[in-house]
Amino acid sequence: MGSSRTGGAHRAFLQRPRIAPCYCARVFEIQGVLSLVLSVVLFAIKAFALVDCVARKPGAFASASQVSKNGWLVILGLAVLAHLVSWNPLGILNLLGTLAALVYLAQVRSKSF
Repeated sequence: MGSSRTGGAHRAFLQRPRIAPCYCARVFEIQGVLSLVLSVVLFAIKAFALVDCVARKPGAFASASQVSKNGWLVILGLAVLAHLVSWNPLGILNLLGTLAALVYLAQVRSKSF
């Protein structure tokens, strides 16, 4: 009686052609790869700035910026450490560390050539 009507509709629903598979997983894979690449690039910038700061003579800091060599070492060291703790490239600490590294490279490194 009533079950034959609903049973037929239920079978028709089950026999519908399948929709193409969802490509949402691909989007997340691409996002993950881009996030990893961005994180590695930002870490490389910070590490380069830290290594450059260690290798540079203290006299270059006096003429180029108001921050001493020790100040830059602390700032850049904390930036690299924060990036090692959290690999999220869009985290606030990583963005601030990248900004500090770029400021160092623009102020100290560019004026000492």
